[in-house]
Amino acid sequence: MADFAPVVFRLALTQGDPCGIGPEVVVKALQKWQSDLPCPLVLIGDPAVLQEAGRRFTSGKTQKFLSAAVTLGPGDPLPAPEQAPLVILSVSRLDPARLKPGAPGPEEGKAMRAAIEAGVRLCRGGGADALVTGPITKAAMLAGGSQHGGHTELLAELLGVERPVMMLMNDRLRVVLATTHLPLAEVPKRLSAEALLHLLRVTDQGLRQDLGIEKPRLLVAGLNPHAGEGGRLGREDQEVIAPAVARARAEGIAAEGPLAADSLFARALRERADAVVCMYHDQGLAPLKMLDFENTVQVTLGLPIVRTSVGHGSAPDIAGQGRASPQSLLRAAEWALKIAKRRKGVMIG
Repeated sequence: MADFAPVVFRLALTQGDPCGIGPEVVVKALQKWQSDLPCPLVLIGDPAVLQEAGRRFTSGKTQKFLSAAVTLGPGDPLPAPEQAPLVILSVSRLDPARLKPGAPGPEEGKAMRAAIEAGVRLCRGGGADALVTGPITKAAMLAGGSQHGGHTELLAELLGVERPVMMLMNDRLRVVLATTHLPLAEVPKRLSAEALLHLLRVTDQGLRQDLGIEKPRLLVAGLNPHAGEGGRLGREDQEVIAPAVARARAEGIAAEGPLAADSLFARALRERADAVVCMYHDQGLAPLKMLDFENTVQVTLGLPIVRTSVGHGSAPDIAGQGRASPQSLLRAAEWALKIAKRRKGVMIG
């Protein structure tokens, strides 16, 4: 019988906003893992920023581990994962002494985008099996020249995907967003039956492919109080959401809605629904993060690469203070590895 070498997976992790808690949670995650990494890692960001974060927020053992990492520039060849368990891929040359905690500028915004671009290139080129992103600051990304302030929109551009789907989840609930970072007044204008049908299709397929759920059950929230109450509280529920759900059901997708959001989440927990589809950002994320903030992670559905992220922002109010928890990053890495293995047909224990 022939011997088969085990498949070695590698994750790419971006540091996020260098002025936020991103570098801190990255080095604290390394400290949690210590010498028992979940798999080889490529940290993408600024070596000086990461080394300084290690000096400030971790033990001597973690600092030595960081110092021993293979440091590469953007054009350098990536060593095989078996030869380099920890690589730092440099995409910027920032001075840690000049960074202002919680106040990134255009240069830091450029560094954030450069790290995301490098992570996408790695995954597309086979250098990494999944991308795990640290928290960014949208205003700095835009100030640095990016047309997109958020990860999801930028990833869509870089990967040529028209409408990827943002899903956030923890061990108790999964939430999918029909709209993401918009003023509330803009939400009704952005909703359409076609876009919602696309979202339901991508969600159904993503839950099957990436999470191994054989027949996903989706509960769809209404936009208005009481799901519009027959049109008396708004017509979007009847004219936009209901037709999309009906078409999805006709295609065999187990979707139900529009449902009144005030009781929907209790029902989703009670009945163990596979995901709740929400019409706007805070409708879904407020209950999700109330249930379990630290273990909430983001998974982007509908991409040709595996991408997960922390479920929190760059936390400018506590940046540089050593108070940030790496738990969401640890869970995001765990999920990235699980999904990458599932996509490659590796049995998950």
